[in-house]
Amino acid sequence: VPTVEDMNYTKRALSEAGRLMDKIVRAAGQKPELLRIERDLLILRGAWLWWSGNYDDAENTIKEGLSRALKIGETEPVVEACVQMCYLAIQKDDADRIFDYAVQVYRLAKKEHYHKWVGIALRFMGISSILKGEYHKADRQLQMSTLIFEKLEEEGESYTVCIVAAEHFQGDVCLAQGKVSEALSYYLTCINIGESLGIYRGLGLSLAKAAFCQILKGEHSEAEKLLLRMEKLYALIHTDECRGLQGGGIGFSLMGFLSARKGEWQQAVSWYSLAEKFAYKTNRPAWLSILYWSKISLYSLDNIPSETSSILLRKDLDWYRKNLDSMKPRIGWKNDF
Repeated sequence: VPTVEDMNYTKRALSEAGRLMDKIVRAAGQKPELLRIERDLLILRGAWLWWSGNYDDAENTIKEGLSRALKIGETEPVVEACVQMCYLAIQKDDADRIFDYAVQVYRLAKKEHYHKWVGIALRFMGISSILKGEYHKADRQLQMSTLIFEKLEEEGESYTVCIVAAEHFQGDVCLAQGKVSEALSYYLTCINIGESLGIYRGLGLSLAKAAFCQILKGEHSEAEKLLLRMEKLYALIHTDECRGLQGGGIGFSLMGFLSARKGEWQQAVSWYSLAEKFAYKTNRPAWLSILYWSKISLYSLDNIPSETSSILLRKDLDWYRKNLDSMKPRIGWKNDF
């Protein structure tokens, strides 16, 4: 039985479905229903690819699924493909692309009265607004998203994950403005709801950001507890790429910094090695920002052994500050961290 986020199981299932499709098509030809299944498999595979960190392959696969969906002419699969393009753009902190596909989702969903997709589109628009530094707009879009899902829950179906997601990004609105305590409150709410309901997908990200807030507040022991909880989630995750998406892209830098504060130099080097692997491989501005911030913070420690310093601090302080400053506008940060 696969555990939560068993990406290898998903990979095997998608491969087997693809093989079965090939056999059926060879035997029965390209019937309309088979074309629909091929379309759906492409969109699912694209989603699996971005979640696995294979962004280029994900984009090509989702676009092919979107093209098939447009040719067939059914609205909801087009919406689903555009939603996956939004998720992919989020992995790159690409505000314009998130917005472009979110608008397509919103217009199609509004026309067809797909209320769930309208709520999701509004959340995507909110994320785009955060990255652009448009906080008031982001706050309004996220609140509208939450209201839609709360209304839908009144009709019976649970949309807790969608409500928690909006709550998380409300935390991002606060963090971008330097409102650390307010951001922490949002992230802790997400963590408490997620853990109480057994919602693991994305929980690591809230744990990592809450830990960052606590470090900013000087609450280092509490931050470490949260990061250890994040690490325990990895028992449910089966690829390094997913560890990055589940908070590791931020958390590894923080764990490295906290290890260095305690003089655990070998452990610090190990965590920073992971942090740099994810940040430099993806070139994701949010992850690079936390990495650079933590390296700047290392310069406040006066007891780093020279051999450790040569590994952890390959650039001078001004280089890290300059590069952090260059990243901030790309993630909508207007704070003085």
